[in-house]
Amino acid sequence: LAISVTDLFLPLMGRSGSEVPPDITISIITSFLLCLLGIYTIPSLIHYSTKRLIKVSSLVLASIWLIVLSLVLMGCIFPYSAQNPIAPKRLFLQHSQVTFHNSNPHSHSGVYIHVTDGRLLKPIADEVPFIKENAKEVDCNGIYCGIPYYFPVIHMVKKNWIIPFPPPLVKSGQLTLSQVEKTSENSRNYTFIGNFPHRARLQIEPISGMNLKSWSLDYYIPRTTPYGDGLGCYFIQYTRGTGNGLTKFWIEVEGDSNISPSLEIAVVALYIDPPLSMTPQLQEVMNMLPKWVTTISWTSMMDVWQF
Repeated sequence: LAISVTDLFLPLMGRSGSEVPPDITISIITSFLLCLLGIYTIPSLIHYSTKRLIKVSSLVLASIWLIVLSLVLMGCIFPYSAQNPIAPKRLFLQHSQVTFHNSNPHSHSGVYIHVTDGRLLKPIADEVPFIKENAKEVDCNGIYCGIPYYFPVIHMVKKNWIIPFPPPLVKSGQLTLSQVEKTSENSRNYTFIGNFPHRARLQIEPISGMNLKSWSLDYYIPRTTPYGDGLGCYFIQYTRGTGNGLTKFWIEVEGDSNISPSLEIAVVALYIDPPLSMTPQLQEVMNMLPKWVTTISWTSMMDVWQF
């Protein structure tokens, strides 16, 4: 049972995100299992053992515990391996450009590094000087922190890095405001026409002071996906098969009629199939990584508008 539980939780901790301390979690699980084993074995050992044997056993166990603790604290035990037993460090890499189409248009591009375990980027930065010198931690700025996440996992992966590179040669998603209709004194209806690739993500957030009243995307409005300091947006996963990608939808917001803009929308165009999912810059970064790192990579374009 103890081996099965360990085999289950050890791989999970390698992809649990940067906010869950895997060492502490595994130590708690291991301590609990040892306590369960001790309930049945220690009384028998005490009953059939001499005092001298108990003392020697206690000293041996204490010495083993102190040696292991010292090795861990000194960093002598490296947690990753490319050989059996394989214990890789997992990374998500995406080559992306983020463009803000607001009163102050600006953009930036590069290879994003999303780390899925609590040791963050340090083990790789210690091995790869280029990443140590060029990878910059991404600040939370804009809707969903202005990061083109594939899934809404910002609560698990809060720390991300970017290596500046020219943008990938893929198409952005397009969003056009077709009509604005005032439906009441304090509500407005926005009709949009979007042109998205086969896979895209929509991040929708009313500006502070406004609320989402209704929309045509579904028959109900789900809870917002939290991010940042008490903020939240609606994270929509868009997928289609054949077709030209044209999608018409409307969003109705309510609140202070003097607030303008009242709505912020981001469209993340995703490309996970080759050849569009790979770029020379992505390949360059992947070639630098140690053998004990395994990656999943794609390209994307994120565009943010305010209406």
